[in-house]
Parts: sequence; C-alpha cells; structure tokens
Amino acid sequence: MSEEKDIQTMIGEIKLKLKSDYEDDARKMAEAFIKDNPFWVDHIDSALDFEPVEGWYVIDIETKDPNERIPSPKYNSFKTKAEARKKAEELYPNSTEGWLKSVVQKLPCDFDFYVGSQKKTEEGKITSPIEDEQIKQIVEGSIKKMSTRIKILLNTSASNGVIRYRDFKSLDDIKSELIEIRTEYLRRQWLYHLNYKTAVDGPLRLMKADEIKTSQHHDAAQRKPNAWVKPRWGVAPNPRFVLALYQFLTGSTTVSISKALAVSHFAIAKEYGEKPELRLPVASENGLVGTFTNSPFKETARAMAKNGFTIQVIIDPLTKQCVGTLNLSKIVKYLSKRIALPDTLEPGELARNNLLGTVPPILDVNEPLSRAESLFASGFEAVLFRLREPINAQDSEEADLPAGLHIMTPHDAVVYRLLVGE
Repeated sequence: MSEEKDIQTMIGEIKLKLKSDYEDDARKMAEAFIKDNPFWVDHIDSALDFEPVEGWYVIDIETKDPNERIPSPKYNSFKTKAEARKKAEELYPNSTEGWLKSVVQKLPCDFDFYVGSQKKTEEGKITSPIEDEQIKQIVEGSIKKMSTRIKILLNTSASNGVIRYRDFKSLDDIKSELIEIRTEYLRRQWLYHLNYKTAVDGPLRLMKADEIKTSQHHDAAQRKPNAWVKPRWGVAPNPRFVLALYQFLTGSTTVSISKALAVSHFAIAKEYGEKPELRLPVASENGLVGTFTNSPFKETARAMAKNGFTIQVIIDPLTKQCVGTLNLSKIVKYLSKRIALPDTLEPGELARNNLLGTVPPILDVNEPLSRAESLFASGFEAVLFRLREPINAQDSEEADLPAGLHIMTPHDAVVYRLLVGE
C-alpha cells in the first residue's frame, strides 16, 4: 500500500471516529487529543511556539581539564553583553579587538513558551513551573487551533476558500471545484441575509448588532460571512499529524526506529563481537559503529571490510556532530587508482579525494520504521537519530540505547522485519 493511500485510509478512519465517538464535534476531538498529547509539536498543526530569551556566551578555549582525553567545548553564559565582554577580556588579556568580538556571541540564554492565539504575548506565555498547570494552559490555548486543523484535515466539501487536495484530471475539473467554493460562499451569504433581514422602522436592511443581541429568535454569536477572497490551493495532509491523531484515536502503534534498532542490534551484535544488551552511540570510542575525523583511514577501511559495513559515519570529536560518511563503494573506487591513501578521516582531505559522503538524514527518535525504510529505498545508506535520554530495553531480547547519536542502516531494518515479521 502506498504512503499516500495509507494516509488517506487513516483520514477515512479518523472521520468515522469523529462521527461515532465525538458526535461530529471537532472541538471535542481536539480537546481529547491535546490532553493525551500536550507536548506534541509541529510547525503547522500545533499551537505551541517559543521565543528565545536574549543572552551572551563567551567561547572558552583556555580552560583545560587534565582528565579529558578528548577536549570538550567550554563556554560561559551571561545575561548581558557587558558581562560577557568582561569575561572575554579576563580569559584573553593579550588579544585583538577582532578576537574579543568573535568569542563573545549573542545566543539565547533560555526559551519562553507560548500557546494558542495569544502567542508571544504575556497572556499566552506559559509561566508555571508545575507540569500539570502547564498542560492545563496548553489544552485551553490549543483547542481552537487544533479543532480548526482537524476540520481542514477532514474537509470533504469545498469550503473556507481552500481547494481540496486531490488529483485533478483537467482544467474543467479544477474549475468545477472553484465553482463549488463560489456556490458555498453564496449559500452562506443567502442564509445570512434571509435570517438577519428586517424592515422595522424603515426600508429593508440587515439587523444591527444590538438588535441581534436582544432578539429572541436570532443567535447573537452569529457572524456575517467573511468577504470573498481568491481561493487558495490545498496542501497535502501533514503525515505526522495524521499519524499522531490516528494512533490516539485507534490505539494503534507503529514501531519506531529506536525500537527496531534495539531489537536488531540484540540479534546481530554477537556476530561483530559487541555486547547484545548494549548498542553504543556512534560517538563512543569503544564501539565499532562510528569513526572520528582523526581516525586512521587505513585501519577504518580494513575494519569496515572485516565487519561487513558499507558505511561509517564520521564524527567531529569536539562537537560530537556527524560531519560526513565513509562509503565502502567510494573506497573501492579510490583503491583501484592505486594512489597514496589519506592518513586520517579529516573531511577536507576526504573531500579532495572524492571520498567524503554526505551526512545521513537525521530523524526524530519516534519516527516510524517505515520512514527510514522509504529513505533506504530512495538510495540513502543510513539514517541518524539523537537520544537526549537513554532508552532501556523493554524486552529480554532488546538492547539498551544510551543517550547520544545513533545510526540505523538497511541491515537493521531487514533484521527487524525478518525477526518480528511486521
């Protein structure tokens, strides 16, 4: 089943749930979803936002830790530029003005969170340190936007000036959609003029706001339909929102990339001389997976061939960030030229010799395995995900995943599917 068909199937089931479980009330569904997923965020469909709080940092390359084998980045944070500048002058008394300006950098010292339609105002700011009170404010501030997003997601009729997302067959097909939007607009205007006309004390006219409020037969909350605007193209449903809403409503879960990696590592670790119960991050000095920019090229290539690795990620030892990859196919092509080998995995030297591969896609730890598989199918040899907190094994045949940057390859996906059969 295609990904598009999967999404449309889930949307269909969400529509049924809206009718059967929530009396066709998107607001009730939105409230239930947010209560269960208060910290679910997305650039389109969530109501949470943040604003950086201004701060200043001083890059510190002077302070040394004698116990560190590999130096780690050090910096000092301050609320004002003056404080930061003073610290920089203390650290670097014999430096140029250009150096001092370079090591003093304006960066957020904290982050404020906002919710709902009152974003970035004091009314919408989340100030309570108590999580239960934070959740309550998030729920109350998110319902309006979330219910609107659900209505747009499940929209089956031409309304709100949005052309439905679907495949059109001709210009006449598109025009028919536009005509339907126009017809819907006229219908709303017709109903409004029919229900809110009056000829009291004079010629025919629309009722005034105070007349509607005091009327026994009219809804005071009724608003005049918005003026006509040019319809806009619909967009494809947001897959993350569809999946999150679907899983909440149906109780269905999909295996995450972290879960699949924990299972696959336990199954194949012994073949590579690793501990089955522990999958080390790629930036670990004791693991087989992952290399550093200062690692010897020849030994790395030999280890890849010995262990059957088609790709190794290259990590900057200072920042612990991936700066590229080393691919077995590129190594084979390079060796065939019978020229001198690079000494290390320094990215600049590898790039000059056409040996440096691109940084793999970095996914969210909770992304479904199917997302990684689709990337593998399109040509990527690996994906990365970062754990900010360790994940302990939930089963006797799973590995613990420590905090840090982890890699998943097609090997892991295949092993998981063969073992679990999902």
